[in-house]
This record gives sequence, C-alpha cells and structure tokens, in this order.
Amino acid sequence: MKPLPLWIDGRLYDPGEQEFEAENPSNATREACYTSALVRGGQARWVERHVARLRRDTAALGLPAPRPDLVRQAFSDLGRSCFGNGAGIVRLEVRASQLVGTPRPLENDPGDWRAFTHATPHPGPGPWPGVKRAGDPFLASARSACLSLGLDEAILADEEGYVLEGSRSGLVALDASGDLVTPDPRRGGVRSIGLEILGEALPELTPRDLPLETLWQAREVVAVNAVRGARRVRTLDKRALGPPSGTGLASRLAEVLEGSVG
Repeated sequence: MKPLPLWIDGRLYDPGEQEFEAENPSNATREACYTSALVRGGQARWVERHVARLRRDTAALGLPAPRPDLVRQAFSDLGRSCFGNGAGIVRLEVRASQLVGTPRPLENDPGDWRAFTHATPHPGPGPWPGVKRAGDPFLASARSACLSLGLDEAILADEEGYVLEGSRSGLVALDASGDLVTPDPRRGGVRSIGLEILGEALPELTPRDLPLETLWQAREVVAVNAVRGARRVRTLDKRALGPPSGTGLASRLAEVLEGSVG
C-alpha cells in the first residue's frame, strides 16, 4: 500500500513532506487527545459527535479547542483524497496547538469477536475521566497484547474486578436476568460515542457496576465501536458466551447505530 498523506492545521501534506510532531520522542510526554471516524464519500459518520468529543477532551486536558470547521474539513479532505467515494478511517489528534489527521484503510473485520481478559488491572478514572487520550500506556499495552494473541478485543477490569470497557470499544451486555447493561462510566472508561448514541435511543440501557461474572453469565455481550459499529463477543478467554446463535442483541444495536445521524 502506498504511503498516505497527512492533514495538519488545514493543509494536506504528501507523505514525507512534513514531520508529524507526535512522532518526535521529545514530545512523548505531552498530553493529547484524539478521535477516529468512519469516513465514506468524504463524509464522517457522526461528525458532530466527534467535534464535541475533541472540544470536550481538549478542555479537560487544558489544550486549545480545535475549530469545528477545521475538524469537519480534516475528515472531508482526507476522506476524499485517500478513499474517494469509498470508505476508510480518519484519526484526528489534538497535540499542543496542532490538529493532525491521519488516514488508514478500512480492513475486513469479523462479524463476531474473540476476546480475552487483560491481566493488568485498569488504573481507573485518573485525573481526566472519560478522555480519549493519545498514547495512553495502559490502553497501548492492552492493544499490543490483543494483537500478539491474534484476538479482536481485550476486556479491561479494575482491581476490584469490575469491567470498564474493551481496549477499543464500549461494552453492552444482556445479563442473565434479561437486563440491558453497560459498565458504569464512573469507573473510568473512555466516553464512547457508540454508547452515547445507544443510551439516547434505548432508555432501558442501564450503566452499573459489572463484575466479570456478569459477562460470563450474560445471554449476549456486544462490543460497540464508533468505526466498526456493534460486534458480538462470541468468546472470552476461549470460553463461549451465551447461546451459539446469540440473542439478536448485536443486530439490534447495529440497527440503532446505523439509523443514527449527527
């Protein structure tokens, strides 16, 4: 695959034309935040929610808020330049005073995911609860472990054994009692655009403390990701979750997400 361009503060750069500040080791300790969107035909899905996320997270980190029009332009410029009328992924990162966009292809993804429980406990909310931080060392280690195992998701729990999130997704479960539940965000998971949309559309979706046992016993567990949508978690630590055919929850959540705009 040929190298893809960068987008920095309103301009597209050819590969190698400009160094990306985030790649400089001297900048590794700087706080930054990011968001990633599915872009199709130059239009980012849920673009206004991505704008809101970046502005909210930069405020929490004490960074300059990106201009909404530049966020929209970055998605559009990179989407049209790299993917034309097709689909791809664009990541926008705010680091210091820069807004930087990087594209990547949309690779095939299994309809059902295989997950494992990450051995290291999640550190909890920390000083920036819910912020999608770039270079978060804990999430980076979980994603690296996931890749090394050839699996799709790492389930993250804290020292008390309560589930917070997946390493790249929010989580929804239809528990053994038939209740629709998601981890309590006060435990410190990243604020999920997908969960935000589902919470608005499904009043029965209840945040609460979820022990790992809740996932083991659930009728169905679904990973929710702003790019991928809804994916059933079929196995956790090589153990099947729920009935082989599922309950239809993943399909239901996918329909809600596909029908959402904004």
